Amino acid sequence: MERALDADQSRGFLGAFLPFQERVAELGMRNGLAQLALKLTAPGVPDIYQGADLWDFSLVDPDNRRPVDFDARVRLLGEVLTALCQDRRGTMRRLIENWRDGAIKLAMTATLLNFRREHEALFRDGRYEPVLAEGPAAERVCAFVRRHEGNAVFTAVSPFPGQSGLGWRDTVLKLPEDFQGSQCQDVLTGVVFERGEGAPAAERLFADLPVAVPAAAR
Repeated sequence: MERALDADQSRGFLGAFLPFQERVAELGMRNGLAQLALKLTAPGVPDIYQGADLWDFSLVDPDNRRPVDFDARVRLLGEVLTALCQDRRGTMRRLIENWRDGAIKLAMTATLLNFRREHEALFRDGRYEPVLAEGPAAERVCAFVRRHEGNAVFTAVSPFPGQSGLGWRDTVLKLPEDFQGSQCQDVLTGVVFERGEGAPAAERLFADLPVAVPAAAR
């Protein structure tokens, strides 16, 4: 064991292992963001463990009795919200590029929870309808629409980030007809999908993040 942990002895192992670890960690991050978007927009009440608004590396379910550095979270949340107000898309792109501090997860959590609060009836009473993807990468997309009294939100995630290198060529998502006539804005990035984009391209939806949450809500 001492030899395995010795820097000189383990240099070869670390040289092979660390690039693999970095790749797996990034894939886990992207999959975690996809799960987060599903949890915060699907029917039901989202369950967020205390302190798990940043990355949690527990090998079991997080324990709500563990101490949480709330001061650090309050400070980081203030910085994130200020940056989002100034440049929503640019901030999200910067945060996912520098994902290790967990700010991207905090930004997505805060943004989607605020949207839920502003559209309570949509998430409490809204219908849930699956959305199918069409094209070569259709199986790498999970999507659905929530609708209620003229308001609608569309959630699309890419749950298999390890296959992202295959690209999104000719893959689109077919929205319901009555959703197509509305101008939609991504809740997370602020990107606008114009009227008539009834089958938005997956490549456009996932240009910045592994998730997209366009909304046509008042």
